[in-house]
Amino acid sequence: EIFFLIFFAESEEKLKKLNPTRWSSRVQSILAVKLRFADIIKALVEINLKSTKKEEREEAIRIKNKMMKFDFVFICEFLFRVMNEINYGSKILQKRDITLDEATLVLNRVYENISKLRDSYEEIKSEAKKWQGIGE
Repeated sequence: EIFFLIFFAESEEKLKKLNPTRWSSRVQSILAVKLRFADIIKALVEINLKSTKKEEREEAIRIKNKMMKFDFVFICEFLFRVMNEINYGSKILQKRDITLDEATLVLNRVYENISKLRDSYEEIKSEAKKWQGIGE
């Protein structure tokens, strides 16, 4: 409760409830975390400092500690890239007037871009470090 008051008071990019049936919702959720990562961490620290409820403070610290782990940030960045590609393909394939040739091109593009992620470890790692404020 306190988190949302602190976070939303200072934010233009809102954290939204995840809609499990829409790829775009998933992409937007990760994007909001990516863009507001530092603000989320600050809000969790503020909850720890200001909350009078022990359970709330402990949960804020647990969440902050998990979010600050490199694995969490790396996976979020990786998922953002994968979901962005899938979302692109999904949106294009939903068009009523798409031809089979166009659909094939879209699917090939999505496949190729996701396949390229296999060789993008260092790039994803660098971007993840930027989330944490320790990157280039």
